[in-house]
Amino acid sequence: MDKLQFAKKAISLVVSIGAGAIATQIIQNNSAPRSLIQKVTMTAGAGALGGLVAAAAAKYVEEQFDEMVDWWNKNVIKD
Repeated sequence: MDKLQFAKKAISLVVSIGAGAIATQIIQNNSAPRSLIQKVTMTAGAGALGGLVAAAAAKYVEEQFDEMVDWWNKNVIKD
């Protein structure tokens, strides 16, 4: 794995963990489950939604990273 791929994966990991944690906390802080079933299902749903947000954020960051590298190679390095 070259340096650019490593940087892209590291940035993607940090963003996805942060986005997933934020989405999960928003749901947990804005819901008041009353029964055990509600607690279990809301926790599972918050985790699933957090995972979806994390995956979307990682995909977006990776696409932006690739565009930035392409721009840099075309406009700064000019092979």
